[in-house]
Amino acid sequence: MKILYRKMLEEPAFEVSIVVIPDIAREEKNMFYQMEKTSKSLSSYPNVLQSYNVEQKIFMDFSDKFDMVCFANPYATMTYTFHIPYGFTGNLKYDLSIFSSLEYSLLWRVYVENLSNKSLIKEYQAIDAENLLFLTLLRHKIYETLKGEDTQAFIDNYLSKIEKIPNITYQEGGDYFETFATSDALIHDCGSFIAEYLYTDKPEAFILQSQEVISREFTALGTEVLKHCYLVSTSQEILAFIDSVVIGGQDTKKQSRLDFANKAIRINYPQATDYCLNDIKRSLLGA
Repeated sequence: MKILYRKMLEEPAFEVSIVVIPDIAREEKNMFYQMEKTSKSLSSYPNVLQSYNVEQKIFMDFSDKFDMVCFANPYATMTYTFHIPYGFTGNLKYDLSIFSSLEYSLLWRVYVENLSNKSLIKEYQAIDAENLLFLTLLRHKIYETLKGEDTQAFIDNYLSKIEKIPNITYQEGGDYFETFATSDALIHDCGSFIAEYLYTDKPEAFILQSQEVISREFTALGTEVLKHCYLVSTSQEILAFIDSVVIGGQDTKKQSRLDFANKAIRINYPQATDYCLNDIKRSLLGA
């Protein structure tokens, strides 16, 4: 969406701004922290506005300032005009609960990755699911429950140890595209990354608790994408992936992965932003 914003800045027909919106779904401390971090990351862009007054704890009213609004985050209750997902959607059944929301039915435009996701949105089947990282650990006090330890202290200690490892760089959010581009491979458990990393042509290993997780949490598209990933469940399997696939170059899935990515994932690539901009101009300006 950053590229679309840059292109719209160059168009005399548009007057565009970025509005930083707080994450109200999580604790207040995290909300303020994420707002500040996001604002700093966008400091090089013009016309960046704050939607929340921290001192007065009130939202700013921009309703009379914008004719068209685009949101990247679909996880909270909002009304908006058009939507570009911040990550690759349609892989997880959790996405289906988002597709079935009232907000999606009110959209003027949804720019999705492929025809499969377009069909999923039209079908809109609601399925419940949950997401697991540091905020989830804190919310449910996991370590207090399991080990009688302070969860925040465990997280701080864990991150401190990671940052001290000489060949590890800890990246907390932000733009990960450069990280993808400069990496040799990806080992992860992120549902949207399984498709996004296919743009790099490089191998990826997806960490899976069990095969049952695939049928429970992944859509038909997500299941198909996983066929082109190396599935790992143990530290031994992760090390084997690094030794044989990454270092040894025995990437047996490479050709089928590239063929699948070109056919099912890289739709309109690398002109996707131009497609969105031209569609908006045609719809609004007849240009």
